Amino acid sequence: MSTITQDTIPAQISTFRLDEEWYSVDVLKVQEVLEPLPINTVPLTDKYIIGLINVRGIIVTCLSIKERLGFDDCDYGENYHNVIINDPDDGHVCLLVDEIGDVIQTNDLVFADRPPTIPAKAKPFIAGVFRDKDKLITFLDADAIIRAS
Repeated sequence: MSTITQDTIPAQISTFRLDEEWYSVDVLKVQEVLEPLPINTVPLTDKYIIGLINVRGIIVTCLSIKERLGFDDCDYGENYHNVIINDPDDGHVCLLVDEIGDVIQTNDLVFADRPPTIPAKAKPFIAGVFRDKDKLITFLDADAIIRAS
């Protein structure tokens, strides 16, 4: 994972909720956000690979961020959203999230390094934390989430 510094903080982040917590990725990594689409499961894949969706004729792999981060309950319910991430090597990947937030300018936020109390399973995917007025927004390394196996 590359280290985030004050010079490499993205100008904008795309925010989303997983359970009761807010997370984000660099807005430049996000291709689009979609309502729930039918997911076709794929047998014999890793647990974090939920399945495949068809986005206007393009087959996209869906990943569970909750599974990657080590959540106890990885259920998304019926109202999840699909965040389509640009993957320079493989086209696109879909990340399932519970709720879509806003695109936020990072110059209005305070950035801090990843807290040392982050569980070991989540450490490779968390680049740091943004503090907004009344909430913390965990900043995820989208490339690490896509690439790690």
